[in-house]
Amino acid sequence: MLTAAIVGFFLLPETRRHHDVHFDLLGQCALLVSLAGLLFAIDRSSVWGLGNLWVLGALAAFPLGLWWFVRIEARVAHPLIPLGWFARRGFAVSVAVSFFMQFGYMGGFILTPKMLAEVQGLQEDVIALMMVPRPLTFAIAGPVAGFLAHRISARTTVLAGMLSLAGSLAVFALVADDPATMVVVVALTLSGFGVGAAQPRIASAVANSVDDTDLGIAGATQQLVALVGTTLGMNGLEAMQVATVADDGLAGSYRNAFALGTAVVLVGTVVALWILDEGERSSVGLRGP
Repeated sequence: MLTAAIVGFFLLPETRRHHDVHFDLLGQCALLVSLAGLLFAIDRSSVWGLGNLWVLGALAAFPLGLWWFVRIEARVAHPLIPLGWFARRGFAVSVAVSFFMQFGYMGGFILTPKMLAEVQGLQEDVIALMMVPRPLTFAIAGPVAGFLAHRISARTTVLAGMLSLAGSLAVFALVADDPATMVVVVALTLSGFGVGAAQPRIASAVANSVDDTDLGIAGATQQLVALVGTTLGMNGLEAMQVATVADDGLAGSYRNAFALGTAVVLVGTVVALWILDEGERSSVGLRGP
């Protein structure tokens, strides 16, 4: 952290200080109600069931809070998240892809060690070693993708990353009955490399869609949506596994959960077809819709 702070001090540019800007407290409250309701409902539904009154109430709070948030943001002078950004292809598509990517990536992150422990009966130390290729390839993929950025377009990179992630989840679904060590390592490598390569290009697309003075808000919005995808992926796929174990057996329940993750990531792959490449940005304007 200290090294990062020192590097940031010397490399990050100075930005103009804004005056007479007020914090959007009402927008923050509305967004809190909406997202808290959604995340609470997803988390508790696997324990209490979808028919539970608290779960149903939390689910109802999500669209109501979102409607309230949109109304507030449309009329305040300094919105928490400018709604006009979502009319910009570079911003809206990139943020949406972040959601689908994190849903599958982190959902698989939770399911994989559980499956290896419950289906294969592996010990924690063995599982930890088998999981190493995923963060390792993730760390390597970013710099490699950056080095090749002038040769491979953003759309191609993100599509390849999403297909790699979908392939990883599909492999786990196919081998849920007997997840052999080498197959698991290959699937984890696909996941880590795909997401590691795609994430920097997505962040770059978001940054290129707004003014320099709005980079912080735009980046925070992308991270917020990605975190929602993370939470929904982790809880949603685990809920699918728990809910189907009685009917389909232990291995079958993991197959169902990984198949759901694969389907969600494939939807995100289709969305990624509309990510702007650098040439398209220059033709429509970096800040244009």
